[in-house]
Amino acid sequence: DFADRFKPDLIVVGSHGRSAIGRFFLGSVSQRLLLDAPCSVRIARGPEPVSGKPLRIMVGIDGSANADAAVAELASRSWPPGTEIRLVNANSPIPVARTEEPLDKLAKWIDKENRRMRAKVEAAIHCLEGRGLKVSAFAGALDPVKLLLREAERWKADCIFLGARGAGTIERLVIGSVSAAVAARAHCSVEVVRTASW
Repeated sequence: DFADRFKPDLIVVGSHGRSAIGRFFLGSVSQRLLLDAPCSVRIARGPEPVSGKPLRIMVGIDGSANADAAVAELASRSWPPGTEIRLVNANSPIPVARTEEPLDKLAKWIDKENRRMRAKVEAAIHCLEGRGLKVSAFAGALDPVKLLLREAERWKADCIFLGARGAGTIERLVIGSVSAAVAARAHCSVEVVRTASW
């Protein structure tokens, strides 16, 4: 209600830290805001950044306009010197080809999508390096949620940036949301970037 009047670009909330069962029965304010707010939402959690240690920001990149918005948001902000950015995407493995024509067409489509994804990653690297940030990329053939969570832990990310899908209520209920799943389970802060609809 206050956001409707104040019209923020970003809402920042802390994570309550309830167990999965507690969230199921009692709900989660941060998750509700993440799904329903008409602007970007940052769920803050994890330890305070260590003084002198560079910030580590991970970005989920899937070739969508939403992921492009997350990259653009990162590029628009001022970051401390030495900040590191890691672009992470779940690429699609090409199935083992058989003689069936549909499988061959699928393999060609997946190969085309992977090439398109590589071009998107290269464009994101160019954009962020142009802002003086240290950028690396990582790709893996794994479910996007599992890949993002695993890489955030392994790389010791301070925050994960994701684009909002903008799915309707029914779609979220049926197919879920990568951003919501990552935000619920990540060890660190998660910011879901959504262009404000004010």
